[in-house]
Amino acid sequence: MGGKESFKKKAQEVLSAQPDGVLTAPIYYDEALPVFNLFKNHSIPYVLFNTNIPAAHPLSFIGQDSFQSGKVAAGLMHFGQHLSGTLAVLHLDEDSHNSIHLLEKERGFRDYFNNNGHPAFEINEFNFNPEDADFPGHLQHLLSDPKLRGIFVSTSRGTSLVASCLEKQGKKDIRLIGYDMLTENLKYLRSGTIDFLINQNPKRQAFLGISHLVNHLMFKEKAPDLDLFPLEVITRQNLDSYLSSGIH
Repeated sequence: MGGKESFKKKAQEVLSAQPDGVLTAPIYYDEALPVFNLFKNHSIPYVLFNTNIPAAHPLSFIGQDSFQSGKVAAGLMHFGQHLSGTLAVLHLDEDSHNSIHLLEKERGFRDYFNNNGHPAFEINEFNFNPEDADFPGHLQHLLSDPKLRGIFVSTSRGTSLVASCLEKQGKKDIRLIGYDMLTENLKYLRSGTIDFLINQNPKRQAFLGISHLVNHLMFKEKAPDLDLFPLEVITRQNLDSYLSSGIH
């Protein structure tokens, strides 16, 4: 079952269970809005994390500013780049054009280079589904561009998939920036294939989401409309100190 159909099916199951509250990361915009209207009609409070949909009017949103996140990624991509060339924004998702947080990351990335892009870069956007049989071929074709200077992967899981391909092909001169401290991502960060990870701290997002719901339901406390996380940049050099801190 595809991601969108699975999302709608699970949403109906949640509604049927008549929960006191809902915590969700609404990846698909078009499918999410009708679901939230149903929750609202049944007086079920809901908190969003990772993906903000202001039109849904949630109890609270927890996560990062995706637009600014894209700008940070662009700044990291631009740093030390002395040659012009091409940059790839890579969405590894079933339907990036229906995923607001991915589009906002790309918009922020492009905005940075529109205002600060020297030397000039050509930015190309790609939308691949990792589950497609043609995915490895698509990725190899992308990496065959001799002017490719860097890749910005807008999804957590996709970062390690690109890193694996870069490593197999010995492409050490292509800068790779992605998201989150997944085990596979950390392996490629340590090896130097991934240059930077922007940590979205999903575990803490979920923890705070539950806390806001509990405080709202049990103590009638008002949840913050926005609970924005800092844009944490993780490198090979600061990784061990960050892991030992226990704040992720």
